[in-house]
Amino acid sequence: MLSTFTFVIQLGEASSVTQQQGRNLADACQAWLNNLDRGNVTILSHEELNELRDELRDDEPVSLTGLTNAWYVNAIVKSGHVQIHIVKTDLARDAQSLVQRAEEPGGQAL
Repeated sequence: MLSTFTFVIQLGEASSVTQQQGRNLADACQAWLNNLDRGNVTILSHEELNELRDELRDDEPVSLTGLTNAWYVNAIVKSGHVQIHIVKTDLARDAQSLVQRAEEPGGQAL
């Protein structure tokens, strides 16, 4: 089953948000790197996108402490420090979980 992962990319004051599907985090990250282009990440030049691919090929995102389904990875490109936050965003599964919690005795949805 494919999951959806949201990639929030920040370079200085600029940011870009994209989504990628994958079987797991590693699969989604690999597909995201393969699909990077100026059409979906406009804050980086073509040269910087290639730098980003090279920097991240062998890096693994780290899990954010205290959070579920959230990771972070960074890289250095020509114009600066790129920060990438990744969040697993399976809306259908999350919505079902919220309904189940709300239906539990004393349970509340967000």
